[in-house]
Amino acid sequence: MSAVDVLLLILTGLAMAAAVAAGVYAILLASREKRGQRYLDGVVDAAGVAPPQRGDSEADQKLPALLARLITYSQSLQHRPAFARTLAALATDSRLERIKRRMAKAGCTGDFTDMDFLGAQLFSAAAATVIMVVYISLLGFSLVSGLLLPVGAFFGARMTESFLTTMGEKRKREIHIGLAPAVDILVVAVEAGMNLDRAIELYCDRFENTLADELSEMQQEVRVGVRRRDALRNLAERVEYDGMSNLVSAIIQAERYGVPIGQALRTQSEDLKRYRVQFMREQVMKVPVKMMIPMATLIMPSLLVILGGPMVVQFLSGGVF
Repeated sequence: MSAVDVLLLILTGLAMAAAVAAGVYAILLASREKRGQRYLDGVVDAAGVAPPQRGDSEADQKLPALLARLITYSQSLQHRPAFARTLAALATDSRLERIKRRMAKAGCTGDFTDMDFLGAQLFSAAAATVIMVVYISLLGFSLVSGLLLPVGAFFGARMTESFLTTMGEKRKREIHIGLAPAVDILVVAVEAGMNLDRAIELYCDRFENTLADELSEMQQEVRVGVRRRDALRNLAERVEYDGMSNLVSAIIQAERYGVPIGQALRTQSEDLKRYRVQFMREQVMKVPVKMMIPMATLIMPSLLVILGGPMVVQFLSGGVF
């Protein structure tokens, strides 16, 4: 096999691989657009839409495998005096309070404590530092490579925080999807004669999703003596979603000024549906822009290879035309 045949074979393989990758990416975007369109049709449908319930795989929001392993290592190492002293030195009130807020947003307050998570950060930073030491020893120590040690420790600690950030964003999306249908159910229950507390309990009993978990936690705060307006504000702080903040403000103002709760909930329901329709339309309109990336990086180079490949082969074989 000559060099020209090898080059032609390589170019053909690259073109086919790029075309397959572009096709897979386009199929994923198309399926996402179809899901968005079906979701949009469900939103604008005049019939009521039940909030999405979690499947068996999402019944309990499980921790990522790496984070769970880090938490396990942290809990076991806290019995070691050296690790415990280092952890106590790092456990300032401000740092622990920040960790508690991030854990509340991620919905994992009952899975581990703030000290367990801080220990996981410390262990991850130490492990990243050890990896950097091994890497530097293989390449040869220098001043530039020595700067990689604090960089590795920093990214090791930040990697652990990224798990909570991802879990928090996932919960926020789930609440964004289920809030408007949930408010519709509350409107029906309140207008049927129930008070707001009983309507929320009804929703929490009938549905198992992230929003039901947050509402159930709010109800538990009310039962232990927290004022409802404070419990509602805590809910809005945990979720950090504009729709939830507006709903909480509307309920508090309705109770303060004597406005019927059902009327306030119905107004919020209409606003949430309108906002969700606009949001989904924006997502659908962004699909062509997102498809420009695989077209520019995968499809166009593949076409250039297919169209220009024979010319290159003919040029290398001795003739241009």
